[in-house]
This record gives sequence, C-alpha cells and structure tokens, in this order.
Amino acid sequence: MLALAPDYIGIEPEVAPSAKSSILESAADVVEQAVAAIPRKVLFGGGISTSQEVQQLIVKGASGIMVSSKVVKSSDPRYALESLLCDEKVFPPTKRGS
Repeated sequence: MLALAPDYIGIEPEVAPSAKSSILESAADVVEQAVAAIPRKVLFGGGISTSQEVQQLIVKGASGIMVSSKVVKSSDPRYALESLLCDEKVFPPTKRGS
C-alpha cells in the first residue's frame, strides 16, 4: 500500500459550468468542514474572482487558493493574479510579506 503525506490538499467543489458563483456562495459549508477535518494545509478553488473572496476564505481557515480560469483566460495573467492578492484594502503590505 502506498502511503501519501501531501503538504497541501486542494478542494474545488463541483459547480454547474454555467454557474457564476464562487465556492463561498455555492459551498461555504465545505470550506469550514474541510478545514476542521483535514490535518493538512487546505487550498480552495472554484469561481474565486476577487481579493475579498480570497480574504473570506483565509478568514475561514484556508491556507491558500487555487486559480485557473481567472488567471489563465486573462489577457494579462500577472495583473489578474495581482488583483486577487494585492488589494491593499484587503491585504495590507505587512500581511503579504512585503
């Protein structure tokens, strides 16, 4: 039997492809349950498109986020990523490690 001991666990609840909601709207209970039940760092994905949503996930216990379409489909992926992480109203420089 293969024993795995990952540093991180990534969770992205199934959401209808046409849904325009984030994990916080469609499966907020999953976030709290996963953080409580999984003895590893937990990352979440699924419709995250604002720095406010990132902050809400961190407050609920997430160790971080997984992004794909918001960044990958952007004409400026760097800007898209920075817009999630660098809003000084949400993440002051001291909280970002600056």
